[in-house]
Amino acid sequence: MFLNKAHYEWVLPTLDSNSSDLSVFKEAEKKYSSAFLRLCYQRGIDSLETLTALEESSQAIFHDPFELFDMAKAIDRLQAAIASQEAILIYGDYDADGITSTLILYESLQAVGANVTYYIPNRLIDGYGPNKDRYQSLIDQGCQLILTCDNGVAGFEAIDYANHRGVDVIVTDHHEIQDHLPNAYAIVHPRHPQGSYPFGDLSGAGVALKVVSALLEEIPLESVELAAIGTVADLVSLTDENRTIVKQGLQLMRQSSRLGLDLILTNNQVDRNKLTSDTIGFIIGPRLNAIGRLGDPSPAFELLASFDSSEAQALYELIESKNQERQAIVKKIMTQIQTRIESYPSLPDIIIEADPDWPAGVVGIVAGRLLEKYHRPALVFQEQRDQGVYKGSGRSLPRVNLFDWLSQNKGFLTQFGGHIQAAGMTLESSQFPAFKEAMLSSSQAYQAAILAPSQLKLDGRLAIDEINLDLVQEIDHLGPFGMDNPQPLWLLEDVQIERIQAIGDQTHIKLRVRGSDQGSSLEVLGFSMADQCQGLSPGMQVSLVGQLVINEWQGRRQVQIHMKDIGVKGSVWLDVRGKHIASDLMKLEKSLYLYNHQTILDLYLADLADSSAALLFQDLPSQTECDAYDNLVIMEVPEDLTLIKDFYQTNRFDQVYLGAYNQYSKYLVGLPNRQEAAQLFRYLNQVGHVSGAEQKQTMQNQLKIHPLKINLLIHMFLEAKFVTIKDGSLMFNQTRPDKVDLWQLKAYRTYEQAMKVEALLNYQPLEAVKKYFEGN
Repeated sequence: MFLNKAHYEWVLPTLDSNSSDLSVFKEAEKKYSSAFLRLCYQRGIDSLETLTALEESSQAIFHDPFELFDMAKAIDRLQAAIASQEAILIYGDYDADGITSTLILYESLQAVGANVTYYIPNRLIDGYGPNKDRYQSLIDQGCQLILTCDNGVAGFEAIDYANHRGVDVIVTDHHEIQDHLPNAYAIVHPRHPQGSYPFGDLSGAGVALKVVSALLEEIPLESVELAAIGTVADLVSLTDENRTIVKQGLQLMRQSSRLGLDLILTNNQVDRNKLTSDTIGFIIGPRLNAIGRLGDPSPAFELLASFDSSEAQALYELIESKNQERQAIVKKIMTQIQTRIESYPSLPDIIIEADPDWPAGVVGIVAGRLLEKYHRPALVFQEQRDQGVYKGSGRSLPRVNLFDWLSQNKGFLTQFGGHIQAAGMTLESSQFPAFKEAMLSSSQAYQAAILAPSQLKLDGRLAIDEINLDLVQEIDHLGPFGMDNPQPLWLLEDVQIERIQAIGDQTHIKLRVRGSDQGSSLEVLGFSMADQCQGLSPGMQVSLVGQLVINEWQGRRQVQIHMKDIGVKGSVWLDVRGKHIASDLMKLEKSLYLYNHQTILDLYLADLADSSAALLFQDLPSQTECDAYDNLVIMEVPEDLTLIKDFYQTNRFDQVYLGAYNQYSKYLVGLPNRQEAAQLFRYLNQVGHVSGAEQKQTMQNQLKIHPLKINLLIHMFLEAKFVTIKDGSLMFNQTRPDKVDLWQLKAYRTYEQAMKVEALLNYQPLEAVKKYFEGN
C-alpha cells in the first residue's frame, strides 16, 4: 500500500484478522484481546502454550559458551596467563558495544586475580580495530597477551606484528568476516567459518559475556546488564540468546548499583521500573557513544566502572556536554550536505560526501541521517589532510548489502569492516576520487533496490476503539523490542483529523484523530514530521502507521501513537483561497497553473519557476504531458467543472492548491430578477443606445443594478435579439421577437452554472471540494 505523502510503502501481513487460523487461541480469547492474538500469530506464536511460556519468561536461552569455535583454546590460554600473572591487555573499541565488552572482560579477569589492563582506542588517533603502531607501543610497555573485544577479525597487520613479537592475540569479535581470518592464537566469533554456534548474531558484548561465562563457569549477573547495553546499542538481532540477555539485563538494571547508570537515568528522568530497550537505544547508548566520537572514549568506560560518587558525577557531566556538542556538530554537517545535494542536477544512487572539518567520530551518525532523509546509501568521510587519508562510515538500506559493495571496491581501501548495513573504512587521499567514481559506477547493480520504495512492514490494522492501556501491556510481553523483533507497527486506516498543530521547535507534529465511526479519539505524535504533514488540516481523512506507547502526565496515563508515516488517498488539497494571490504561491516547483482568462495568465507568467507551466482551462493537456508536474494549482474559477474534474481524475497530482480567485463574485451578487430585467429594458428603449464608458456608468448609476447583473442582462438581450452591438455601441432594436423566455436562454443558464461552480470552489469546505473532484 502506497499513499500520497507517505515516505514508505506499507506492507501488511497476509493474515486476515478473521482467519480461522486464530482458532488455536480459542482458549485465550477470554484472557487476551483479539488485536494482541492477531499480533502473536504474526510473530510466529502459534499456540497458547508458546504464548504462556513467553509471558512467564520461561524461555530464557543461554547457549553453552564452549560451543563457540576456539573457546576452549582461548580459555586455556587465559587461565595459563592468569596463573603465571602474565600482563593481559584487553584491546577494546570506542563505541557503546566496545566499551561494555571491555568492562565485562576487565571486571571478570580482575575478579579472578588476573594481571589485567585495558586499552580503548581513540578513533581519531588509532582508527577502528587493531592498530599496528598502538600494538607496538603496548607490547613495548610489557603486554604479554592481547585479548580483543568487539574487533579483531580485520586486524591482519597488527596481529601479524604481535606474533612477530611473540605476543599471542585472542580475538573476540562479531563483525563481518572477510575472505580469510587473521593469524590469531584463537578467534572466538559466533559465525566462525569452522564453527557451529547455534546463534550467530551476538554483539561484541554478547561474545565477551560468553567468554567470561566460560572462564568463571557461571553467568556473572553484573556482566549481563552491561551485555544488554552493548546488544541494544549495536543494533544486533533481538532474538534467541540476545533477547534473553536484554530481557534479563533490563531487570538487573532496575536494581543496578552502578553509579554511572544511575546518573544517566536520574538526570534524564527515567523511571527505573519502566526501563525498556528504548531506554538503552535512545538515552544510555548515545551518551556512551558520544564521547568516543569526539576523542578519548575512556571516560565512558570509567563512568560505568566507577563506584566513587564525586568521580562519577564529574564523568557524567563531561559525557553529557560531549553529547550536546555531538548533536550540534551533526546538525551543522547535515545542513552543509543538504545544501550540496540541492545543487546537484539529480540525486545520486549513493551519497558520498567528505570534508576536512567533519569529525570522523560523527560521520556514521550523519550517514544514518542521510539514509533516513533521502532513502539512499550514504558514505560520509573526514579528509584528514595531515595523515593523507579519508576516514569514513557508511549506512545502507536493508536490501542493499553495503559490506559486499565495498568488498567489490576494496582495492581502493586500506582498511574496512562492518556489517551488511553499516561499515567503516579508510583510504588514502589520492584514492578518494577513483573510489567515489567506482562506487557510483557500480551502483547500477543496486539501482533497482535503491529506487524501489522503502518498505515498512506492518503488524496489522487497528481500529481506534481497540486501542487501550491493556493492549499496550499485553504487547509488552513480546519485548524487549529491537532488531528482528521490532516494536509492533500498526495501521490506523481512514481516520479523521480533529486537531493538528506543530509543537516543540515547530518540526514536530501533534494530531488528534477519530475513527470513521466517530467513536473515541486518539492523540498522535510525529517527531520531525511537520514538513511531511504540511497541507493536512482538521476534517481531512488520513491513514497513518505508528507504535503504541503509554504517556504519563500528572498522574494520568493514556495511550498515544508515535507516528512513523502518514498518507492520504488521492491528492492533498491545500486551501489558498482569498482576495489576493499569495506571492509564494507563484514560486512552486513542478506545478501546473490553470487559468480562465488569458490576460490574468499573462500577468503572472513571468513569475513561474522553470519547472512549472501555466495553461487555460480550455487547453488542458493529455495525461502524458502532465507527468512532469507534482502539483496542480487552480488559479481561477472555471466555467465548466466537468472538464477540470475529468482532467483531475485522469492524472495524478501530489498536491492541489485551490485558489479559485474572482474579481467579482457571481455567487454573492446573485441572479437578476424580472423587475431588474424590465428596468433595463425600459431604460434602453428610452435612450435608444449606449456607447462609451461614461454612458455605461450613467446607466449603472441610474438603474442601481450591480454591473455583473447588467452585463448578464445585456448578453441575454443580445441573445433574444432585443439589442445589437454596432460600432461599439449598444443599440435597442425597435423590431424584435414578440415572446422570449429570458430565463431559458443560454446566457442565463451559463451564468447560473457559473454561480454553482463558484459556490462549490469558493464557499464550500475544502473536503467537500475534494470529495466532488474525486467522485465520492
